[in-house]
Amino acid sequence: VSVRCILGDASITLRELLNLAPGDILRTSVSVQDELHVLVGDRARFLGRPGIANGRVALRITTIEPQAEQGA
Repeated sequence: VSVRCILGDASITLRELLNLAPGDILRTSVSVQDELHVLVGDRARFLGRPGIANGRVALRITTIEPQAEQGA
């Protein structure tokens, strides 16, 4: 089963895409204060917040999606 987190959407030109380099920042449609949807398979099951754990990028689960609690 795949577990994914959607970080947001970003629009950039093809030229910008080809010129991306390590350290570049992409602005997304999601604020840093927003909780992110965590999908299990193709269904949103949790909400979480990004962060760092043991020096690695991580996601802390904060809430179970209301639809997931109802068994949907």
